[in-house]
Amino acid sequence: MTIDNAFDEIINFMESNANPEIVAKYKRYFTSGYDAYGLQQGILFSAIKEWTTKFSNFTLQDYCLLGEKLFATGKYEAGSAAILFLLEHKKQLDLSHVDIVGNWLEKYVTNWAHCDYICSEFMKPLQKKKIIDYKYLASWLNSEGIYKRRAVPVSYINFVKETKLPEDLMESIRPIMHDPEKPVRQGIGWFLREAWKLNPEPVEKFLLEYKDSSPRLIFQYATEKMSKEQKERFRAEKKKKN
Repeated sequence: MTIDNAFDEIINFMESNANPEIVAKYKRYFTSGYDAYGLQQGILFSAIKEWTTKFSNFTLQDYCLLGEKLFATGKYEAGSAAILFLLEHKKQLDLSHVDIVGNWLEKYVTNWAHCDYICSEFMKPLQKKKIIDYKYLASWLNSEGIYKRRAVPVSYINFVKETKLPEDLMESIRPIMHDPEKPVRQGIGWFLREAWKLNPEPVEKFLLEYKDSSPRLIFQYATEKMSKEQKERFRAEKKKKN
């Protein structure tokens, strides 16, 4: 079995099992980046297991190359398959594979679901093994890829849940506190909300620094679990008209 043969088999399978009704059902959860076949999730997971057995001659590098071809199609389930193939080999993953996935985030990922799945299922085990740290991920903040930037604060949720110490993590996200892209702003707010639940004081201090300058969407997410009275502290001051 070659990579090209495997790619053709996977795409033919997805085309044969396409379901427009499933596409219509889930499209409402995406504002962009959802070009799907409409596969049932159970079918895809079962197929991944079968393909992993069938492609027994493949190395992890082969799966990385196959994943690149799958993501390049732009199809949602093809990208999901690329991620799932790597997750079938969790124990073999190292820093080089983080770089590969980082490239996927830069070039191909166009929706929050793939980004966040990578952060929770791919990044988290590597963080626990100390293969990556937050400083390594901080280098992604300069990326032109929207979802590569989003992946930084979303991955930081894993770090802050382990340490309950958000200060260094918050310092590192300062470069994106005025990011122009909605998915990045949502990721920042999500991270700050989770950090606040664990350690409110430093997060509130950080939020106060930005309450009059950063996008309100960040604050909408970051203050979601606060009381009405607590939220009032983080309202932006209205600018006086001349």
